[in-house]
Amino acid sequence: VETVEGLLAGRKGINFDEGSILLTPNKHSQETVLYLQTACNPVGSGNNVLVKHMKGNKIECPSLVSLWITTYPPKGVKEYVLTKGIFQRVLLYWAHWDMDMRQEVSNTRLGTFLRKSKQVEYTKDDIYDYFTTTEKPMRDRLLNMGEITFTQWDEMTNDEKEDLVQEKMWDMFTASSDFATALYQASDEIYDLLRNMDAAMSEIVASFTPAIENYLGIFSIHMALLDNKWEVTPDHVDMAHEILFDLFQNLIAWLEDSVEIGGNKAKEAKLQDDMLKAYGECAGYELDGHGDGWRMQSSVWNQYMAQTGVSKSTVQRHFKDYGPKLFNRKKSNGRMYYRRKGEK
Repeated sequence: VETVEGLLAGRKGINFDEGSILLTPNKHSQETVLYLQTACNPVGSGNNVLVKHMKGNKIECPSLVSLWITTYPPKGVKEYVLTKGIFQRVLLYWAHWDMDMRQEVSNTRLGTFLRKSKQVEYTKDDIYDYFTTTEKPMRDRLLNMGEITFTQWDEMTNDEKEDLVQEKMWDMFTASSDFATALYQASDEIYDLLRNMDAAMSEIVASFTPAIENYLGIFSIHMALLDNKWEVTPDHVDMAHEILFDLFQNLIAWLEDSVEIGGNKAKEAKLQDDMLKAYGECAGYELDGHGDGWRMQSSVWNQYMAQTGVSKSTVQRHFKDYGPKLFNRKKSNGRMYYRRKGEK
């Protein structure tokens, strides 16, 4: 019997486009979800080994592959978020595309007709070189600590390499005296977002915090590597937290729209009703040349957040997508104001 390794064998990065196919319900979907969950477990944990039982035999494949999966938001996203646990295991980035952004891409595409396309700024080789260059000092430090030559390392099996890494990993990096304090402060900011949300939604979003915390540690170490240091400091934590905090806010905005609110017509009606309630609670102002009854945008948004429990980024998107049907906007003295259409 000859074993032929597939795409998931070995240590590599794989880009998977149209990733929603992986989540499409079919007779193989449960097995696919199980494999994805296993593949996303940490390397070296012993829980990341994919096992396929065959007649009289079994195939074992340690998951060492990094997956970059892109897709349109899958249908039935609520079911996957609440029951499958896949999204909670990955670093998730969701992008909201409005018509202005789509038209900008269309204009870029139209601008390529009968013109030679520009060379991309970064190539696959650039990305490959980035990771190999970042990996080299870690490998050299590991070999020095283990008193092993590169030739010996190259001849070792994967299991032997893993044993050496597990033995030396606690000595690879040191933490500065205030490293733990920086981690706790970053965690406080994350939980402050949860405490200000609707209670039902905060329970859903909270299921993503373990992954965010894990990546906080990983990114902090990565920042130290880029800084050519083996001591991880609060500055490295802050840089990692800045990236992850933006992603977490973006995740919250997606979940608030995709999970808690239903169909498009019902969604639009509810959102506009909430907007009008927030608008009605705010004081009116007179703008020179434009009449009375204008509400300050910041006040309307704050009232909307207080009533609905959604994040600021979600408020901005709601008013951008659904507000133009309800309100006129004017800028005066550097501030933006709303007034309901038909009012004078």
